[in-house]
Amino acid sequence: MLGARKITRSTKISSVACPNCHSANAVQLNVLFKYLHFFFIPCLPLSKIGSGVCTHCGQVLQPHMMPEPMRNELQVLLKSRPIPLWSFVGLALFIGLIVFGENQEKKVKKDTAVFILDPKKGDILTIKLFKDEFSLLKIDSIRDDSLYLTMSNYVSEKEYQAINIKRKGDRAFGGDQMKITKERLKELYADSIIVEARR
Repeated sequence: MLGARKITRSTKISSVACPNCHSANAVQLNVLFKYLHFFFIPCLPLSKIGSGVCTHCGQVLQPHMMPEPMRNELQVLLKSRPIPLWSFVGLALFIGLIVFGENQEKKVKKDTAVFILDPKKGDILTIKLFKDEFSLLKIDSIRDDSLYLTMSNYVSEKEYQAINIKRKGDRAFGGDQMKITKERLKELYADSIIVEARR
């Protein structure tokens, strides 16, 4: 899932002879980018590495093994290759998801406040039963100042999971029926017993 990868992004043939076999125009200079990935999606650049390999004798040359003129060529190549923007894709997606989630949460809270003041038939209310137990109420009908609701048969341990109960369709709402006033609904919301409303 989480790991690091290297990818060669640039190569150049050095004008300096191989220090091992002394072949001219044989050393290929490489720029490698190392990045952190999550499920192979690049998330964060880790490093930019330079190395060389002789195409004649196969000798791998790390910067400290290169003659100074070759090392200078490698440094010029490294400076000309900035860290690619695609290596930040995963980080950008992660930040985007956080921002999207926060905006959605703000919208739900804003909508909930509006829906509580003006409830409609079919509204789904998330209710806190105990410290770690949440369920749903469905407004079946409204008559004058009274709301007629049906409790869900199901509970969840987390508030954000409670809305998933709705996916069970009609099976989700076969529990006890109750009647409360619109004023009582506002009180339950003010007391954080009703924590969310969806329409």
